[in-house]
Amino acid sequence: MVARMTQTNQSTDDRRAARPLVLVVDPDRDAREIAQRVLARAGFATIATGDPHAALTIVPELRARVIVAELYLCAGDETCILRTLRRLSAPAHSRILVYTVHAREQDRMWALAGGCDAFLCKPVPTAVLLAHVARLAAAEALLPS
Repeated sequence: MVARMTQTNQSTDDRRAARPLVLVVDPDRDAREIAQRVLARAGFATIATGDPHAALTIVPELRARVIVAELYLCAGDETCILRTLRRLSAPAHSRILVYTVHAREQDRMWALAGGCDAFLCKPVPTAVLLAHVARLAAAEALLPS
């Protein structure tokens, strides 16, 4: 199976380097496309996929500043990929924002224990999503690369 990824247009001028890259990983096509569109309109470069395997494959080289992911994404062996995303993205100091329909306190605690930097429940208002991504992107920019 070929993973489908979408990427926002990136120009080759100097502005490209200033645009923080956000990876959106969500199996729900509508949620993924909305998040990608909102982030791109706000000035973020984005790549999106609904395939957890594709996300795990590209994360080490991608060096995304922020990863926005559904909480219970599983690889083929049903292992949740949150901890793996955290481990693979560590060299890039990526921040992970979990946004999910799972709104129980135990879900939030599990996500935070798994290495996410922020937790939001869907539906996420556009302004709230943008504020969290901007905060996480700014925090990453302060870390050494």
